[in-house]
Amino acid sequence: MTYDVVCDILETEWGILRQQTGDGSIRLEDVGLDSLDLLNLIFALERRLGVKIPVDDWMRQRNDGAPEWDNMTLLRLCQKVDGLERRGEPSKRDMP
Repeated sequence: MTYDVVCDILETEWGILRQQTGDGSIRLEDVGLDSLDLLNLIFALERRLGVKIPVDDWMRQRNDGAPEWDNMTLLRLCQKVDGLERRGEPSKRDMP
């Protein structure tokens, strides 16, 4: 689901077709997203998915050259987003 939303945002905002992103293994840089584009993508994901993304932490990690951001793919970005709690939904640790 998150990958579909990312693909929709990429097409709507940057004209990047889903066929260009393949199976999601393409790196953010190879899609043509710079730091500002990544911020805009993150904000769009927050709005569309109802998640609170730790933007400051993620951008600091990226700018500091954290290994996981060196070759960040679209699919890996989606997995990071999926790991966040949705607003208004119970935490997984609160569920039986």
